[in-house]
Amino acid sequence: MKGLRNIFERITGAGNKYLTILFTVLAIVFAIVSFVGSTGTYNLRREVRKVQKHVHHRQYMIERFAHRAINTPDDQWVDFSDLPEDMVIYKYVSDTLQCWANQFPISNDEVDAYSFIYRLHYLSNANLSSSPLAYLGLEEQYVNLGSAWYIVNTYVSPSYRTKVITGILVKTEYLDDKGLKNHTNEKLRIGAGFDPVSVNIDDAGVVYGIEGLPLFSLVSESPTLVRSTNLTPMWISIFFAVLALFLFHLRKRNWLSFTLTALLLLVIRVVAFIVVARNDFSGEIFSPIYYADNRLFDSLGNFLLNNIFVALLIYAVFITRVKIVKRIKQSGKSKRILRSGVIVVVTLLLVLYIHLTLRSLIINSNIVLEPFRIDELSWYSIFAYFSSAMLFLGLLLMLQLLVLIFRNRRNFSLLSWFNMTLYVLIISFYCVTMIVFFGFEKEYETNRVRTNKLAMERDLSLELQLRNVEEAIAHDPIIALLTAVDRREVIRNRLLERYLYRNTAQKYNIELTVCSPNDLLDLGQGGDPIPCYPFYQDQIVRFGTPLAPNSRFYYINNYDGLASYLGLFTFFDAISSKVTRLFVEIESKYSSELVGLPTILTHDEGYNDLHFPRNYSFARYSNGRIITYRGDYEYPVIFDENCPDGYSMQVKKGYVHFINKLSADEITLVSRPSQKFFSNVVSFSYIAIFFGLFIALMTFWGRESKLFSLPKNSIKRKITIIITSAMIFSILFLGVASIQYVSRWNKTGNEREMDEKIATARSVLSEYCKYANVYNQVLSLEFYKEMDELSKVIRTDINLYDTHGGLIRTTQPDIYEQFLMGKRMNANAYHEIAHNNALKYTTMEKVAGMKFFSVYAPLFNNQGSMVAIINLPYFSRSADMLSASSSMIATIINIYLVLIILAFIISVLLSNSLSRPLVEIKERIQGLATSSNRNRYISYHNNRDEIGVLVSAYNKMVDDLDHSRQQLAQAEREQAWKEMARQIAHEIKNPLTPMKLRIQYLIKQKEEGRPGWEEQVEPTLNSILGQIANLTEVANAFSSFSRFYNEEVVDVNLNDSISEQVFFFDTNEDIIIDIRNNVADPVVSTRKQQLSRVFVNIIQNAIESIQNARGGGHILITIDAVKREEGLFYKLDFEDDGPGVAEEHMERLFHPNFTAKSGGTGLGLAICRNIIEQSQGTISYSRSSLGGACFTILLPAKRSISF
Repeated sequence: MKGLRNIFERITGAGNKYLTILFTVLAIVFAIVSFVGSTGTYNLRREVRKVQKHVHHRQYMIERFAHRAINTPDDQWVDFSDLPEDMVIYKYVSDTLQCWANQFPISNDEVDAYSFIYRLHYLSNANLSSSPLAYLGLEEQYVNLGSAWYIVNTYVSPSYRTKVITGILVKTEYLDDKGLKNHTNEKLRIGAGFDPVSVNIDDAGVVYGIEGLPLFSLVSESPTLVRSTNLTPMWISIFFAVLALFLFHLRKRNWLSFTLTALLLLVIRVVAFIVVARNDFSGEIFSPIYYADNRLFDSLGNFLLNNIFVALLIYAVFITRVKIVKRIKQSGKSKRILRSGVIVVVTLLLVLYIHLTLRSLIINSNIVLEPFRIDELSWYSIFAYFSSAMLFLGLLLMLQLLVLIFRNRRNFSLLSWFNMTLYVLIISFYCVTMIVFFGFEKEYETNRVRTNKLAMERDLSLELQLRNVEEAIAHDPIIALLTAVDRREVIRNRLLERYLYRNTAQKYNIELTVCSPNDLLDLGQGGDPIPCYPFYQDQIVRFGTPLAPNSRFYYINNYDGLASYLGLFTFFDAISSKVTRLFVEIESKYSSELVGLPTILTHDEGYNDLHFPRNYSFARYSNGRIITYRGDYEYPVIFDENCPDGYSMQVKKGYVHFINKLSADEITLVSRPSQKFFSNVVSFSYIAIFFGLFIALMTFWGRESKLFSLPKNSIKRKITIIITSAMIFSILFLGVASIQYVSRWNKTGNEREMDEKIATARSVLSEYCKYANVYNQVLSLEFYKEMDELSKVIRTDINLYDTHGGLIRTTQPDIYEQFLMGKRMNANAYHEIAHNNALKYTTMEKVAGMKFFSVYAPLFNNQGSMVAIINLPYFSRSADMLSASSSMIATIINIYLVLIILAFIISVLLSNSLSRPLVEIKERIQGLATSSNRNRYISYHNNRDEIGVLVSAYNKMVDDLDHSRQQLAQAEREQAWKEMARQIAHEIKNPLTPMKLRIQYLIKQKEEGRPGWEEQVEPTLNSILGQIANLTEVANAFSSFSRFYNEEVVDVNLNDSISEQVFFFDTNEDIIIDIRNNVADPVVSTRKQQLSRVFVNIIQNAIESIQNARGGGHILITIDAVKREEGLFYKLDFEDDGPGVAEEHMERLFHPNFTAKSGGTGLGLAICRNIIEQSQGTISYSRSSLGGACFTILLPAKRSISF
């Protein structure tokens, strides 16, 4: 981490501008690429080359599979388990499908073309008219097969007995777009906005295959797309431009760089807005699909860009914080209030912006923001939280700026770990509260619309379908013939087969009545038969509304709450001259939910446009009785609840009910399970972890981490890492094991439920297979009805396949009629059942991009021969299973994430507890020379463990060391006094000898009576007084030295101590003394008076040096903190602009009896060095940046962060 921080500091350092230049150049280059590459021809050719490259890669890949199929013996099943999902292979032997992998979504995969006579004879068989594989050539071609387009190749063995047809999916093209989304094969890398279409040789965008034949053309979905700006290089250019701006601003940190950064950010945002607006296809994120509010927030992409833009502006403001705070504090009172008020207003506006944008995102988007719904989260959800995290970080920085402006406490900061943790908890709680409150408000209004739509009885989709087919029904000769002989069941089957979607029978009751003019109608209610024609005519007159002018279908509003339609068709039999009428009654069923595949894959659009979430239920009551309902909630048959008129909400039986009482007889309601409090707790913890990690990472570079700043050989570091790793890996192991257990438990439960259903289906349908030898002997109307009823009982669809894997019948034919799936069973399931004799096979299949569980099982006759294969597609519950499993896994992940964080905190605390005695021993050992007895002992609660024994040994060592030190101190004092006596004798003897000689000479002159001796008296006395002054200075120096060991060690604030000494010296207007303190509260443990003597000596020397040189000058005293392996030290630099010390004197500068001045004892700096060294520090000399001397003192801080 220290290395990463060093790299960051080097990148953003004041002297490093090359990275800024590099990013600027890259931004310009990518901007040029984005606009130069925006010409239509260039875009299209580039896209064609890219797609063609990937097409060829896929073709070569599937060609290898085709050769494997050709070379495998015809009686062996070919293993295609490694075939990609976007590829299809069919292997035919003698025109019979022998094996396959994946499948084409077609109803007939025969390759034998039927003759015209055969087709004419079996005109009613739809499969015969749809055999697309029978007419494929041997060359590569682009073919539409069902709901998809494929690149198809045909390979034939030398004997022409074996044929292999391969297909590479290019795109899906569903027959209708109600809920199903067309897409292109992502493996072909077809760019957004380009659509592969049938080839036109004149097109510029033709993609050719490996054989050189044209396959398809790429066309733009938008006329202006090929001329639009290439957005990818543009976003890269913007990214590098922003990086360059902020690196520049980080280096300068002045008003000019801030102004330039803010203006260019605004320009970048405007350019991005214009470019996106000009591009017709900028991607889903810039469309109103997921979010839309106002003009500036018209898409999720613009929402994210606006948030990022605001956050970057705030970051730029915070980078300029030093200038801002200095400008405010140096202003007058009125300007200070005004400028501080501007910062407060900006912060409040940021708070308002965050609130409004978050509210807008919750209300106006359809992306999931509740983290506990982890299975529904998307990348867009993460992007939204990322932009919010950037804004919240900006708010934190603005609050910190306010702290810097208004703070009274010197050390208070919002960027401390504790305050940041508290801030993250607050904003996470705020986000969860906003999501819950405004999410419910949005849900409340959405369900108001849903309940109103539920009251609509008419099925517009069915009406449109009836309008499209009514003329075909009226002129169908087969129906006319069947009407003449009154074959109603056959007519019903033909209507469902030819004209109505098969699931119409699931949703509606379809009754047919065939009447001649004089026929009577038995209503079956115990009354007399009534005339048929007048009865239906009365129904049409009283309740009917034609679907359109001259329409044969009528909407029957009989006020029973059910959608009812009546069709009237008249047929004339020319042979018998008989007129008959066919009345088709279609009435919605009184039932609960449909079973099987979801309505998005069928044509049950009655409630599709309401977009009900998976866990929602709804019901509709008419005259107090339920007429329709769906979902898991068990609604009562009779609605007897007291509810107010209009729209309201109730909570009952663990569900939230949104009730709309439209009238006394009409009630609709929507229900969902109540959201548990624990779900909000899960959301809170996920959001807190996300925000916490983001903010911690973004603010990590500017702080020192105690853990990562520890020396590599530190015991505490090792203990912390070992304990943390052990706890985290243990929790991770338990978490993974728990997730696997839950997944396995859910899978086992799901398989058990599927096994029960497949066992029930086999048990019921096997009764029809007992005496059958082939599947044709099973098929009957009774068998079909049994399949339909069984599907309702077990609440899932049933598919029946023959012994060759072909579909015979299904209770959900829509999925095949829309060509969403091929009519072949899963290849692996067929291989396991037909070749490996498996009694059951469970797999996961996919239809229209949706996955579902599927179970296959064989049906046997009495002789044990397989007659057919039954399949249960378990789609209706697969999503619920996955959702429940995902919710449980999300909860487990959340719990273990919290446990990991707690484990890290506990491990740090535990390592601190374990290493505290060791740290204290180290600190005490380091401070033995300066600590007093009462501070040297260590107390430890348990003296029996290893650390306790070490502490006891240390305390004993302290006693022994104290005794030894006392003895050593006594010896040192004796030696010091001896040395002092010698020095005193030397210092006194030197001036006394000339004094004695001078006095003796003066006496001799007097005794001899030499003239003028009186004149020599005064000079002699002045010289003696000077020597006496020198002796006094020597005596004072030795007196101070003798008191050094008698002074107590105390805590000294260096800034205060230096300021006191400077105060006494700051009397000379010609000499300016400045103190530059870069450390808050620099405190050391030392002898205060002795340290003050050091400061006085150094400052006095500097003043004398300046005065002797030119009389005036500058002294600069700087206090800094430096980090060393031994711990934290305070560095004091005493600089002046005097002449300094000569080079030849530097080596002896701190030696006793040396002085560079004309007078003095030469003991000052020697005593200073002794005082500093006794305080565990150092003193050194160097040349000052001011031109003179620089004395540097290093003293250990009171508390070091190194262990």
